[in-house]
Amino acid sequence: MKLLSQYLKQRQLGRRERAVQATPGSPQQWSKLYATSMKQGAHDRLVTFCQEVIKREPANQHAWAFLQLAGEPRQELPSLIAFAEDVIRLHPNNQRAWSHLDMMYAKLGATEGLVRFCREIVQQHPGNLPALARLVPAYKEQGKYKDVISMCLQSLQANPDDAQTWCTLADAYVAQNKFAEAIPAYQQ
Repeated sequence: MKLLSQYLKQRQLGRRERAVQATPGSPQQWSKLYATSMKQGAHDRLVTFCQEVIKREPANQHAWAFLQLAGEPRQELPSLIAFAEDVIRLHPNNQRAWSHLDMMYAKLGATEGLVRFCREIVQQHPGNLPALARLVPAYKEQGKYKDVISMCLQSLQANPDDAQTWCTLADAYVAQNKFAEAIPAYQQ
């Protein structure tokens, strides 16, 4: 009897997964899959399913959202961080992956890991705006103004109209008493 019950549960989950695969943009299908997975205690299966969808469709917002919901237990965070980092290595401008990574590192309370990863991405993809946008505040907070200036200049090469980066660059020049450089940066 127990085997029959397990079979029926697995079959129901399989149907929910196929429904999501047929219409991956349907929040209703994702919600049904989530509810069924949680009801049956199939947390790990949902995480794996979401990761498989993201590998095929890195911008699928529902897969990212339900991965985050399924990955709530703190012990899951390191593996989810590693997964998001792998997605970003393949798709370095995927904003959904970056947002997910930000949330996971914030929950873990390990911003040094995010800084390390951003440095890696900037080395592999110079001028990568999402990585630079995360490095600059971290370096500024640490008082590493030479690094802030370097990162801002890289970012401005990729996006010269970014007013926030110009202001951050000017602030870094002021912090280093380089007023002659700060004035033109403020004027941009």
